[in-house]
Amino acid sequence: MPISYHKELRHRGEPLVEYPGEDLWEAVGGDDGVAELVRDLYRRIEQDELLRVAFPHFNSGNATPFFIQWFGGGRDYSDDLAGGLMRRHRHRYISPKAVAAWLRCMREALVARGLDAGLIMRPLSRAAKAMIHSPETDSRELRKGCDAVQDAAQVRFEAVLDDAAKGRTENVRRSIEEDRTVASRRGADDRTLVWVATYRNRPKILELALKAGADCNTPACDPVHATMACDNVRMGTGVAVTPLAIAKKWHPALVAPLLEHGAVDDAFTAAWLGDVPALRGHLDRNPDLVHAIDPADDFREVSLLCHAVCGGGIDAAKLLLERGADVRRRSGKLLTLAVVMNRVDLVRLLIEHGADVQRAGFLGRLDDAERPVADLLVASGKKVPAWMLPRACRPDVSSNELHRVAVLLDYGARLDDRGRYGLTALHYAVRGGKLPLVKLLLDRGAPADALDEDGLTPLLHLSKTRSKADPIPVMELLAASGAVIDARDETQATLLMYFARQGQAEPVRWLLAHGADRNARNKSGKTAAEVGRAHAAVVRLLTK
Repeated sequence: MPISYHKELRHRGEPLVEYPGEDLWEAVGGDDGVAELVRDLYRRIEQDELLRVAFPHFNSGNATPFFIQWFGGGRDYSDDLAGGLMRRHRHRYISPKAVAAWLRCMREALVARGLDAGLIMRPLSRAAKAMIHSPETDSRELRKGCDAVQDAAQVRFEAVLDDAAKGRTENVRRSIEEDRTVASRRGADDRTLVWVATYRNRPKILELALKAGADCNTPACDPVHATMACDNVRMGTGVAVTPLAIAKKWHPALVAPLLEHGAVDDAFTAAWLGDVPALRGHLDRNPDLVHAIDPADDFREVSLLCHAVCGGGIDAAKLLLERGADVRRRSGKLLTLAVVMNRVDLVRLLIEHGADVQRAGFLGRLDDAERPVADLLVASGKKVPAWMLPRACRPDVSSNELHRVAVLLDYGARLDDRGRYGLTALHYAVRGGKLPLVKLLLDRGAPADALDEDGLTPLLHLSKTRSKADPIPVMELLAASGAVIDARDETQATLLMYFARQGQAEPVRWLLAHGADRNARNKSGKTAAEVGRAHAAVVRLLTK
């Protein structure tokens, strides 16, 4: 299904991304094939002096879901990542030469996989060339880092935005006089001088920017939701809103000057504000607007319904649904927005109209205020993702984890679900020295001797803990649940050997009292006494 840009929305940004002419996901080899293509692309990028700094290899983690979706596969990229392609690449030093080099690497990677590079490269070339926003620079500067020139300019501009936010009118005036391009630049989240002046209610600075010829229609990320996230969202959930939308919502005195300088009161503004009469008027004049997406967010496919949900307007959402707005295609984004806002009514409305509940995320705390939304999701068939329970038990999670874990278990989370490296919730709880959490998990039936990817039991993870809590109460709970005291790691070391090496006499004493084998040997043939020979008190216990 092609992206539906609408001619009335050009003021919000130029269309950036087109899909290839056919579904190529299977031809590329599905998700695995796309992942291999991206790995090959980044191997080629790594060999190019111009590209390796601007596009480091860790970026492939975001490039892979983008190309999976672009080729016709899953929609994780547009559902989960905030900011369109332009916004996400604006801080990069992207010159004509850099784009040409990137396209060459992609063409070579496609040809190497036997794909029709011509068919694929035409729409991709258009998108890549649209991202050019930097001049060429010499190789000496490139060796310092491809982002150096671009970053320096951005740092200066962010300082101007800071002046604008704080009402330093004379500083902004001097900046514009020194460089009139300041009025049209974009900063973090696409924020312009006009946008910041409007959001911070700085009429004098807004006047300066407008007189300098600034575009008053450039949208930026919704300030209310820019940093809010659910558990399945990596980078936030905000939509792009124009200065006019900001003014109409919070600073009506700024509406008139914006309109005088060409601000467009569009359907996305009406949807975000929940202005049903205005939205109905837009749809009556142009019924196909209901399927349009916001060019300001290009590939994310942010629809009018997304704006209505993000703005919290249930009546606007109902109107769009009555007019045929697509729910299922954007289930993840729509439900996540509603869940982030903790709006039971919006979540219910979307589910009733066919939203895929499995694409929604739970809120982070699952406290009493958030339970109604979570209860509705579960009652509608939402399954707890396999990673969620282990993550809730990680050592770095320090607040409310006991309540949250109990709720997740009530919602059907499985005690043998795995996180990174095959760790269960119990592995994490033991590693963090979280005695109440260990007890809760064991009481609920967590397997005391579950093995992670390295074959380690939860008991052995006491050797990896950074917690300063006494390990003996945790060991007592595990032993009472049947944990094997002499479980071994890949070096055939036991927990007794670890505590002996660390010189921890009391845990050694406890293990010996509970049947630990003092004569067991590791792969090097050493006993616990030999491993702990630097600690006299431990050696005495082990050689009694």
